[in-house]
Amino acid sequence: MNDYPQGIWNATEYFKHLTATNRLAKSEGFTFCSVSGLDGFEEALDHMQRSKAFI
Repeated sequence: MNDYPQGIWNATEYFKHLTATNRLAKSEGFTFCSVSGLDGFEEALDHMQRSKAFI
């Protein structure tokens, strides 16, 4: 988790890891999806229809 060079933080990997390991996120069925443009937004909408909650 802390394998980043000094001063660089990967938010996508952080939240993906947090979603996968957080007890509440797992019990509530949270799904991680990354949005960086319109394609990602369509993916998030697709996840929204199939998931209880998403990050």
